Amino acid sequence: MQAAESINKVRDVNFFAQNVAIGQFISVEIANPNRDSFKTHLVGCKAGSYLILEIPTVVDAGIARRNLVLDTPLIIRTICERTTGDCMGFYSSVQGIVKIPYPVFFAAYPEEVETRELRTEKRLPTSIPAVMYANEGGEEMPGMLTDLSAGGCRFELQVREEVV
Repeated sequence: MQAAESINKVRDVNFFAQNVAIGQFISVEIANPNRDSFKTHLVGCKAGSYLILEIPTVVDAGIARRNLVLDTPLIIRTICERTTGDCMGFYSSVQGIVKIPYPVFFAAYPEEVETRELRTEKRLPTSIPAVMYANEGGEEMPGMLTDLSAGGCRFELQVREEVV
């Protein structure tokens, strides 16, 4: 199978909101010469306006936290959790900071999002019923293999509403 280097640019204002879930991990890189970065969680967003992200503790973010000031340029990356599992990234900037009652910051909503497949091999779409087990002899989790590649497969399954 051939390597697939496909970067897609999306300008749909709803794309980000349709492909993420509240609480998921977000990687934030400060667009400065040191390229300081930290991991955080998505708290919320208003499509077309802003994202709300947790300000991590000093232990989790180190000195990168001090660079969170108004208008600081950012590079934000995450995974399309709800859909394809592709990597998504975009440019943003700090729009606001709130420290009480919880430390969060507002980032500009993306005008353009780049997506990239995480697997380097080309994917072959499929629709094969399959069963996965949490551990040997554990509960059956029926689902569907939705694509195959030399590097693996994508398995999709229905989960209960309370499962995050």
